[in-house]
Amino acid sequence: MVLYSILLGLGAALCWGSADIFATIASRRLGVFTTLFFSHTGSFFVILACLILLWQPLHITPQLLLQSLPLGFGVGLLVACGYFAFYRALELGPLAIVSPLTSADGAIAALLALFIFHESLSTWQAGALSVLFLGIIFVSLEGSSLPIFFKTLRSFSFAKGGIKWALLAMVAFGIGLFGIGFATKTTVWFLPIFWMRATSALTMTSVQIWQQRKTFPAFSLISQNTEKFTNRWHTWLGFAGLAGILDCGGLLFYSFDTHIGTTGVAAAVSSCFVLLPLLFGTFVLRERLALHQMLGVGFIVTGLLILGYNSG
Repeated sequence: MVLYSILLGLGAALCWGSADIFATIASRRLGVFTTLFFSHTGSFFVILACLILLWQPLHITPQLLLQSLPLGFGVGLLVACGYFAFYRALELGPLAIVSPLTSADGAIAALLALFIFHESLSTWQAGALSVLFLGIIFVSLEGSSLPIFFKTLRSFSFAKGGIKWALLAMVAFGIGLFGIGFATKTTVWFLPIFWMRATSALTMTSVQIWQQRKTFPAFSLISQNTEKFTNRWHTWLGFAGLAGILDCGGLLFYSFDTHIGTTGVAAAVSSCFVLLPLLFGTFVLRERLALHQMLGVGFIVTGLLILGYNSG
């Protein structure tokens, strides 16, 4: 069972890592709100189709659907805020920092599972969490050179720009991951993901309507951003939609993983998604990081790998 749980976690990691790459490209060309709108509304229709296909196999009833609504709605609203912070971080900060920093949400979910579900934490896992959070501090501190870094360290001035948004996303996603794990203990594993995506899509649509003050936000978004989209706007919109679908697939893998295994294993292994955007940001986007930030990213990746490896 542990092997299946690890494989599902790796499936979630593959989906989430790929989604980060597509979301980065789309958000830097379309903007945060446009990317969020198309990614979440597009993936909602996918998750709706999944609900129809899984209705009979999972023995879903209208009563179960309504019973799972309150918790799913609450988690979805929190995760929607996390997505805004995350996409804003991708727009402002380097992918090689933002994605590893956000990936520490699994550690937060694991800690919540430890204290609330009373799931065990080995010495290796405790050490991995310590290394991981040390990496978060190093990544968050400003400074492009060693003297500036130590000056920043003394004043403890951190979390500016994209890093600030990434930290907010990390906390929101961590609580959201724990909420999904908690929900799967009380209802069908698929339903929390359905309501979460439905809530986030409704939130993004409402924000767009409020911002645009027009009947249907999608057309106003396209018309007002024609110069930004140029002749490749359909490509960026496709990337936004693909990011949402892949992200949704990762959530399905993760939710089923918490259903058959433990939340700690699922959260830790799936957090390894950081490797894909890290490699993409470093070798494709040619992002340059300060020495202490590279060290912090190394701590985060090491902590996640140790945490995932020793979660069984």
